[in-house]
Amino acid sequence: MSTINDTTTPVPTGRQGAQLMVDTTGTATPTIMMSTTNDITTPGPTSKYSAQLMVDITGTATQTITMSATNDITTPGPTAKYSAQLIVDITGTATQTITMSATNDTTTPRPTARHSAQLMVATTGTVTQTIMMITTNDTTTPWPTARHSAQLMVDTTDTATPTIMMSTTNDTTSPGPTARHSVQLMVGTTGTATRTITMSTTNDTTTPGPTARHSAQLMVDNTGTATPTIMMSTTNDITTPGPTAKYSA
Repeated sequence: MSTINDTTTPVPTGRQGAQLMVDTTGTATPTIMMSTTNDITTPGPTSKYSAQLMVDITGTATQTITMSATNDITTPGPTAKYSAQLIVDITGTATQTITMSATNDTTTPRPTARHSAQLMVATTGTVTQTIMMITTNDTTTPWPTARHSAQLMVDTTDTATPTIMMSTTNDTTSPGPTARHSVQLMVGTTGTATRTITMSTTNDTTTPGPTARHSAQLMVDNTGTATPTIMMSTTNDITTPGPTAKYSA
């Protein structure tokens, strides 16, 4: 799943949305090809963003994705409610279902971001899969700390009942408001058959600085039909000169 985000101007809010790549393969070997056509609405910066998507999945399981985006039309400020407000339904011979919804940040007054993939992804099916998810976070300025979206919790189970235990170590450094760099994670899950992935985001609401919203710059890899493994690592924000820098995984 890759999104081509809108770079229309002069609006500063972009169309950042879910900058994701999702690749799903498994014993049914479905393949996701996702292309996004982003809305270029003018003159207001607020309306109709991110992933207005049409997704076609082809593979031996011959699945079809129908993806509809409900984009936010917030006014009059350009600040919020962006990204992939998506509902994705996948049905096919492998009988999978993906539900993706975004909970966007409503922070103000910075118009620049708290965007991208604030997602909840739930995947169920009868075949094993490989998920590759990469988030590219917003690097808006002049705030150096960026707005790093998806602070995720991933729970995976399957018929062999593997369980992901994901612990977040939230940064509580002070006095800067930019701390709380949640998901500094390493997750490992093993199993043998169908599984369910539930991914939800808890966004940072630290104040008074608008610079928070950090964490999960993720790559999630879930592979195998016997012993699938999820490796999740976060590359956190290195903000300066504040105390919040370098919150690795």
